[in-house]
Amino acid sequence: MVGVPRKPRNRLAARFSRPEVLLLYTPLLDSRWLIFKGINVTRGALKVGVGAWVGVPMLGLTVKVRWRRG
Repeated sequence: MVGVPRKPRNRLAARFSRPEVLLLYTPLLDSRWLIFKGINVTRGALKVGVGAWVGVPMLGLTVKVRWRRG
């Protein structure tokens, strides 16, 4: 079977095996992934920030109340 091009198993592989298509898709996928990661990281930081902003004063309040009662 020399000279016969091997057929890729799925269509996606066939689509991405062409270098020009891959070059076209790569920046798109990259930016989308980076934006997604950025949103996730930002959301995580925001959650931690809000948690600290709400949690620390609440903790201080709890300690104060306990200290007064004790």
